[in-house]
Amino acid sequence: AVAAIREPAFQKSAENFVESIAAEVPIITGIKLNGSRPHKSHDDPADPKPVISFALYKSNKLNSRNRVASGHVHDDGTGHVNF
Repeated sequence: AVAAIREPAFQKSAENFVESIAAEVPIITGIKLNGSRPHKSHDDPADPKPVISFALYKSNKLNSRNRVASGHVHDDGTGHVNF
């Protein structure tokens, strides 16, 4: 999924950010990006930086029943996750 991100800086930061979360929460086995281009955060309108948004799942079946968390990441590797 992360390979679909079109900007290299966001691709690497998203990969590192999601991998660090998955290492701490081992039930996470799936990820779904909400778009492949950076955009303004819908969940945090006060955030001035562009983000890549994602959802994390406890199964490769990416549906609402299996969703564990959602969040976003910036190109500098910082981000936020809501469990």
